[in-house]
Amino acid sequence: SLLEDLMRKIGRDDFAVEARQIAEEEKKRKIMDGPIQLTSTRLVNNRKLIVLTPEAERILSSLPPRSVDVVAVVGPMRKGKSQMSNLLCKRKSGFPLGDTLDSTTKGFWFWIGPHPSQAGRYHMVIDTEGLGDCADEEQNEKDIKHLVLANLMSNHLVFNLQGNPDQGFVSQLRLMGDLAEHVRVQTDGRDGGNDLGKHLPELWVTVQDATLKPPERNGRRLTPDEYLEDMLTRKDGFTKAIRAHNDMTDAVKNFFPKRHLRLIPPPSIDSDVLSKLDKVNDCVLEPKYRNAVGNVIQEVWNSGLVKKVNGDVIKTTGLLHILGYYIKAINDPNAMPSVLGAHEAMVEGECRRALEAHMQQFKETVDKTVKPLMPTDEG
Repeated sequence: SLLEDLMRKIGRDDFAVEARQIAEEEKKRKIMDGPIQLTSTRLVNNRKLIVLTPEAERILSSLPPRSVDVVAVVGPMRKGKSQMSNLLCKRKSGFPLGDTLDSTTKGFWFWIGPHPSQAGRYHMVIDTEGLGDCADEEQNEKDIKHLVLANLMSNHLVFNLQGNPDQGFVSQLRLMGDLAEHVRVQTDGRDGGNDLGKHLPELWVTVQDATLKPPERNGRRLTPDEYLEDMLTRKDGFTKAIRAHNDMTDAVKNFFPKRHLRLIPPPSIDSDVLSKLDKVNDCVLEPKYRNAVGNVIQEVWNSGLVKKVNGDVIKTTGLLHILGYYIKAINDPNAMPSVLGAHEAMVEGECRRALEAHMQQFKETVDKTVKPLMPTDEG
């Protein structure tokens, strides 16, 4: 860079090194001028498999090893999920928004950069393909695979819904209650998913276009979090519907001991504004909407959480190792992804990376100090 060259000319090599590091950081930021596809689906031997894209692998492997706050946004299609992903990136646009009934996001897309409120770490937002019709068996299988991967990769899971929350809306969390059938903690799978709650992300249920307030109990209006707990209360009775409700709510509470509900009012009553939320000025949006969205984002940013696997902090370099392991396990019909399996893959991968780095450093040292002293055939 020009600054690096100038520092060297005036004899300040220490500042030149710092200038080069800054330039490299800026270069890496520019790589992520827009979201990059993280995973796609490929048909192999009549089976749809999740694959990691080469561009995502290149970007993640090029970043310095720092801790990462990973936020995954999931939920039904066409409910404002990608808009929430953009806002979590501190941007108005990037993840594409659609104005038709078709799903716009295919596979997983991600954006990574310096954390907006925590120095020395990265902030990664993953926008996922919208969940579809639960009556479609093939779609249902794809949904659970995507939901499993989103849960295992993140330390914040934003489950985005739309409309006023009621008892019926809790049923939209049904897939969350099925996680124990598809994930394990131990590599041998004998735990039955009983301890998943210690390893799954903090859950944020965001409800877009909410116009009603939580109900009152004992003369006091419930907070959104209290209202969520109220809706997750077990019901009395033995009908099939009640048993299904109780099984699902018990699972959600066990898997997500840290859970929140946030109600977001409509951004506007103008249909033209709603169709181009990524382009309009914030001043045309409803103040209550701006405040609600801003509060949710700040809560997520300021949580202090980073991605961990089995209690160990994952660096950017480790994300690739656990992502590769999880994708392979999810694609294998005879396997089941496990938390400890990912931890082993991360440790092995980081050991290989450290060994390769030391070998490269050793080679460079030999080239600089030993080779010049070695005799040659000349003379």
